[in-house]
Amino acid sequence: MSEDQNSTPEKTLTKKGRSMSPVIIFITVLAVYAVWALLSSRIPARNTGLSGKGTAEVEFTPCPDSPNCCSSTETRADKSIDPIAIPSGMTPESAWEKCREVIQSTPGFSGFISEEDTYLHALFLTPLMRFPDDLEVLMDSHAGQIHLKSSSRVGYSDLGKNRSRLEAVRKAFLNSGL
Repeated sequence: MSEDQNSTPEKTLTKKGRSMSPVIIFITVLAVYAVWALLSSRIPARNTGLSGKGTAEVEFTPCPDSPNCCSSTETRADKSIDPIAIPSGMTPESAWEKCREVIQSTPGFSGFISEEDTYLHALFLTPLMRFPDDLEVLMDSHAGQIHLKSSSRVGYSDLGKNRSRLEAVRKAFLNSGL
């Protein structure tokens, strides 16, 4: 065999090795993403629930200092959002049911974590990376309002996702043919 014939198999093997490299990287990235997607919804909720239970001043727990939360009970402008005003002529019960339906139809809805007479806690997952977010709803029938809160379970920033989700819920509620 000549020297050229001996080097040909090595060149072929090297080319195959290089062409396999992107496939291996893709499979590795896909596997990491699959594991993240499975585990992300199991991250426990933080900064959720109500404070002041058993008193007249029941409200959401405060948002953390990070920019990944907004709430209608917050006084800080960067975290504050308006509550949903219950339209006149609509009972608090029918408003509550309508709000529940709107939440279920909002993109990213994964399920309700807890449901009480005047409090709902729902889990949302972001589309691509499936980051878990908590959406909470609190009925204040005396004030004729439904309070909203949305917060991320992981990370520091949410790129405005929690605020836009609450705005979408409010808009869908108000445009739902009351």
